Amino acid sequence: SFSRDGSQVATASANRTRLWDTATGKELRQFSHKGMVTAAALSPDGTRLVTANKERGLFSFRQIAPSVRLWDANTGEELQALTGHTSDVHSACFSHDGRQVLTGSDDKTARLWDAATGRELCRFEGHEDGVAAVALSADGRRLVTGSRDNMARLSDAATRKEVRRFAGHESSIESVAFSPDGGQVLTGSFDASARLWDTVTADEVVRFVN
Repeated sequence: SFSRDGSQVATASANRTRLWDTATGKELRQFSHKGMVTAAALSPDGTRLVTANKERGLFSFRQIAPSVRLWDANTGEELQALTGHTSDVHSACFSHDGRQVLTGSDDKTARLWDAATGRELCRFEGHEDGVAAVALSADGRRLVTGSRDNMARLSDAATRKEVRRFAGHESSIESVAFSPDGGQVLTGSFDASARLWDTVTADEVVRFVN
C-alpha cells in the first residue's frame, strides 16, 4: 500500500509489517502483529497504518483471535484494536478521508469501523462464503466486496443495502478495486481472469485472461 504522495510503501508478511522509503528502499520501521498479517494499508495522509491478521500464526496451529489494528505510522505505536470479526480477516482499507476503515473476513461479513474510536459502525452480510477483498469508492458512498462464493457485491454504505451483484467468475474473487470515478469495478479471481464491470448496469465490460 502506497502513501498518497508515493514516498512510502507498506508491506505485510507473516507476522511483520514493514514501512519503506520508496526513494531509497530503506526500511523505516516494523510493526509487530500476532498471527499472519494478511493486509496492510496506509491512511490517505500517511500518518496511520491498518493491519489485519489470520487466526493462526505461521507454521502454527495455535489459535490467535482475529483482529484489525491501527498504528501510528511515524512511531510504530499501536493506536487502536478493531475487534468483532469471528474468523480470519483478509482485507482492510481506509476511506478516502481516513475517518473509516473497511474490513472483510471469513466470517462472511464486511464491517465498517470508526477509525478514531474503533467502534463498529455497520455490518454488511449476504455472502455465502468468506469475504476476501474489500474496497471503498472515492466518495465513500459505496463499497464493493469480493467473496469466495465467486460473487462481488456493490453496496450502499449509508443504507447497507446491496445495489448491484457482479456474477460470472468461476472461482473465488481475491481482489477488488473501484475506478477513480466509481463508474467501474475491477475484480480478480482464482479462475485466472480479471474482469471490469459497469457499476450502473452490472454488465461485464471486458475480461482479462492469462
